Amino acid sequence: MDIRRIESQQSLNMKRIQDNKLKSIEKNKKEKIETPLKISGESKKYIEIAKSLPETRTSLINSIKEAIDNGLYKINSNKIAELMLGDR
Repeated sequence: MDIRRIESQQSLNMKRIQDNKLKSIEKNKKEKIETPLKISGESKKYIEIAKSLPETRTSLINSIKEAIDNGLYKINSNKIAELMLGDR
């Protein structure tokens, strides 16, 4: 029994396994790219609504940033809790 031959065969088998995994991964990537995403129903409605909204409310964001920088921004934990819990 030649141990070098066994090790050599094992190396070849491992290489084949790795090659097959890589091929499978590449195939899956191509299939995902080629498959178009289909959106229907209410999702389309919400996407259209989101597109019509401004990207950010820059004036609100800037005023909050300024308040934080000046140490004037206060967090009302009771209000946050009420909003989280809703009308109970």
